[in-house]
Amino acid sequence: MRICGWLAALVIPAACSGGNPLVAGGEDEWRNNYDHWRALNLRDYSFRFQPVCFCIDTEPVIVEVRTGQVFRVTYAASGQEVPPDRVSRAYRVTVDSLFGIVRTGFERGAASLRAQYDPDRGNPTEVFIDYVANAADEEYGFQAQVLTP
Repeated sequence: MRICGWLAALVIPAACSGGNPLVAGGEDEWRNNYDHWRALNLRDYSFRFQPVCFCIDTEPVIVEVRTGQVFRVTYAASGQEVPPDRVSRAYRVTVDSLFGIVRTGFERGAASLRAQYDPDRGNPTEVFIDYVANAADEEYGFQAQVLTP
């Protein structure tokens, strides 16, 4: 239910407004936060991640990154490791790739793109991208929170 409320809070204003509502997280804000994250030079960290989309894998997970690569993915609720055959592209993410998702939204001219960033580390924390204003099921979003550097 929490995800549905979050998704509705992002989708309804976009659906009711016209034009291209690039709000809360434009390209300049993206660049400033990306540069801040990169300056931290974190190669080993973990973060909680949850895709928000019409896709199969949307359960919250903890992603462990070592030397800049996904090392392990565990279910946030149980702590059990996600089986390798279930670690889909949806879960094989790093903070750098999350920035890439947002950048792709800008490059593809998304109808609506909203991004929020952690004030201390600069990483994306909540993102919602609607690529086509009046199409269903092509939207993508995520919530992410860095847990350990």
